[in-house]
Amino acid sequence: TEESGNKIPLTPEEKADTLTWAMENWIAGVMEATDGYVTSWDVVNEALSGADLDGDGIYDLESATNVSAEAATNNFYWQDYLGDLEFTRTAVALARKHGPADLKLFVNDYNLESDWDDNKKLKSLIEWIDRWESDGVTVIDGIGTQMHVSCYMNPDIQASKERHVVKMFELMAATGKLVQVTELDMGLVDADGNKVLTKDVTEAQHMAMSEYYKFIVE
Repeated sequence: TEESGNKIPLTPEEKADTLTWAMENWIAGVMEATDGYVTSWDVVNEALSGADLDGDGIYDLESATNVSAEAATNNFYWQDYLGDLEFTRTAVALARKHGPADLKLFVNDYNLESDWDDNKKLKSLIEWIDRWESDGVTVIDGIGTQMHVSCYMNPDIQASKERHVVKMFELMAATGKLVQVTELDMGLVDADGNKVLTKDVTEAQHMAMSEYYKFIVE
């Protein structure tokens, strides 16, 4: 069968130009469809990896070059084409261009409360926000945290989890930006380190989970 379409390889500049057009087309369409009724958006979602391959002390942005082969096949990484700084700056600029005057824009990620790296992902995200805003034009209004947490029946582990939840909120608040819990769900891990299925949770464990939910909200 005869193939159609452009088979001439695009230059990096041409790819960036085409993708910027696609991003604007999408953002403008979303803002038109929501007609000003939605004034709070996650403008960039899950941008960070959990690795510092370049050794600069903070986690790198996700890229087709630093994720699994499956992830690289199934996901698209804007920053690989628009640049680590410009992909966010462009998204923010286009959202403000086409959105309502009272628009609030958040960057959103998960594992910001993690204790195994002492909140390094959040510290890295804050540094990236500083970099994105260093042009003096880009303004990100807030940070969204996806809290996919677990309640641990081992009291020492649970205490560490709770300390780092507190540290997360303190670090977020210290930026002066808005703080938003964009997702909150909770698993359960027994005293031996085994995940507990919902059907097997005891009443005492339900109460422990309830207390952890209240702790996070308070």
